[in-house]
Amino acid sequence: MSDGDEVLAGINIAREEAKKLHEKNTDHELLRLFNAVHDDDIWEEFQLRFGKPGLPKSERGISPAQAYFWASYAVALKEANEELDK
Repeated sequence: MSDGDEVLAGINIAREEAKKLHEKNTDHELLRLFNAVHDDDIWEEFQLRFGKPGLPKSERGISPAQAYFWASYAVALKEANEELDK
């Protein structure tokens, strides 16, 4: 699997988890990224929160960094879903 494929896989998993979360709680704070995808401030906040710690801003756009980001974000969405299912 190429780095680009890993990024797409992470995005798709995050999207599916976000859909599930949206059905349970449309205002959940983790959904802000999908609800305001073009908001640079929110993008930056989520990059800092779920991106690889200590990674310079100039390197956040490379495929391995984005794969890490989307995988971390997908895990957080999944955990939020599981918490709401309790």
